[in-house]
Amino acid sequence: MAIEWWLLGFAFAVSLAGTFALRRYAVRRQILDVPNERSSHLNPTPRGGGLAIVASVLSGMAILRYLGHVADSTFYAVLGGGFLVAGIGFLDDRKHIPAGIRLMVHFAAAVWALYWLGDVPPLNFGWAIWHWSWMGNVFATISLVWLLN
Repeated sequence: MAIEWWLLGFAFAVSLAGTFALRRYAVRRQILDVPNERSSHLNPTPRGGGLAIVASVLSGMAILRYLGHVADSTFYAVLGGGFLVAGIGFLDDRKHIPAGIRLMVHFAAAVWALYWLGDVPPLNFGWAIWHWSWMGNVFATISLVWLLN
């Protein structure tokens, strides 16, 4: 139990310090999201803070893997997919990346994660079991990309 509380505190500290540092960086370099008619905020907002959250999750996953609480395949799925999504998001915050390129990177991240996680398990309805075969991987890939966007 002590490990979970320590890790929670560590993840919070990494995300807090990282968000603070990235916010200062974004304000200093004028990397701001200026509100428009579709915006949910009223004032210019620094961009790129999500990178700190990703850093805390990935570092937490690395610690859990080191302690033997996370399987290698899960670690590699989250690490590779996380780096791809966070990287393209950060680049898009710095300099606009066309939607088609971002979409391709999101598909690559989903395929990477699903490769490491393995096939989609059968769906058990209680009275019948649905085996997905290749359709499960296609459905899971599209679902992950939908979730990312």
